Amino acid sequence: MKIFTWLKLMGVISFVCAVFLIYLRQHIFSNLQKYKVQRPQLLHRHLNSSSSDNSLDNFQDWLSTQKQHKRSLYGICNRHNLRTPIKFNKLLSSTLFVEHTHRLIYCAVPKVGCSNWKRTILQLSMNISGRDPGEFSQKNIHRSILIKNLASYSPQKQLFLLQNYTKIMFSRNPLERLVSAYRDKFLHENDYYSTTIANKIKRKYRHKSNDNSTVTFKEFIRYVVEENNNDVHWMPMFQLCQPCSIEYDFIGRHESMTEDADNILKYLGVPKHVHFPDYKKYSNESRTTLNITETFLRHFTKNEIDQIYHKYKTDFLIFNYSYP
Repeated sequence: MKIFTWLKLMGVISFVCAVFLIYLRQHIFSNLQKYKVQRPQLLHRHLNSSSSDNSLDNFQDWLSTQKQHKRSLYGICNRHNLRTPIKFNKLLSSTLFVEHTHRLIYCAVPKVGCSNWKRTILQLSMNISGRDPGEFSQKNIHRSILIKNLASYSPQKQLFLLQNYTKIMFSRNPLERLVSAYRDKFLHENDYYSTTIANKIKRKYRHKSNDNSTVTFKEFIRYVVEENNNDVHWMPMFQLCQPCSIEYDFIGRHESMTEDADNILKYLGVPKHVHFPDYKKYSNESRTTLNITETFLRHFTKNEIDQIYHKYKTDFLIFNYSYP
């Protein structure tokens, strides 16, 4: 009788252990699936559901162009010995912004659609696809705690995100970007740039700061070229985003911003009705174009242009912009 009772008890214990092991196995598997990071899979569903073969062909052509663009960029990086390990410094970690829902990392280059990309990231993060991104004010998008940069995470997590998320950046002609920065920061009222930095430039090149006239574009360029300052609004794109060290999945261009941005959103599986915004800070002014840039550079000597090129040589080179 005791033997029977003992065997019965052992049977119950074995059953309980078996149930526990099954539960443990399922729990571990579900957690592994939870933390397993995959490349965006929504792309295929998005494309397969498309009713337009022409749209699919255009998207495939765009992907092919992107591959060629990246192949050219990394070839230049290799030929000029620019491929170095990633420098995980404060600048990089504060420049890369993370959107987890679509596993996106965006390198913010000021004066290259940066504000509109932050609007898009905020819209995706808040899951409010029906709201117009233009409703987000300029001040809020640059200060919102909902937009997290890489600096918000531990070094180990930063590396993990860089290895597994879709990484994007955008480039712009360096001369056009400089003109855009000057127009934005010095031709409008701004406590820091049109006052503090402007007075610093006046003291250096006019030997006085009480002059109320606007800093000229030539003075601004001299300041940028001669001063070793680290202002992100005119810092070389190469330094900001480290494109020779970080293998970006997509590198768009400012001159094809809308097409590149919408194709990236399509790749990420963002709903079709979500598009990259075309919001402009000063709506009554024309956007800075190459034609406008040429007017600002019209009275520069060849030596002065060469000095600009020397500072931004790597940007001209790796992003394939022609030198005037």
